[in-house]
Amino acid sequence: KLFEGLRITDGMEVPNRLRTAMCCHILDQIAQHMKYYKPVMNLIQLELCRSIFYDPNGTFEKMIGMGNQLVPAHVYLDSRPFYVQIATMKDKLDKMTAEFLMLKKEHDRAAHLNR
Repeated sequence: KLFEGLRITDGMEVPNRLRTAMCCHILDQIAQHMKYYKPVMNLIQLELCRSIFYDPNGTFEKMIGMGNQLVPAHVYLDSRPFYVQIATMKDKLDKMTAEFLMLKKEHDRAAHLNR
């Protein structure tokens, strides 16, 4: 599945939400089959999810922390990676900066006319 998913997303921008979700889901599947190392795998998986995904509700901590269930693939796909969150915030900041500069320019022009 991983190689097929990587092939499908080949040429897409990296990092990529689909690739990220697939890799996390496959790691989860592997962790489910590791009897003796399952607690360690769950801890690694949880820390990776904490590092990758913006998760204000603690979804991954609740699901992975229980350690006995597979996190559904849609949870990874529906989650927002930090790199997406940052890009969204940067876009908003760029728009606000452009709007501010436009308003400042109008203000300066009006102030100059009122002299």
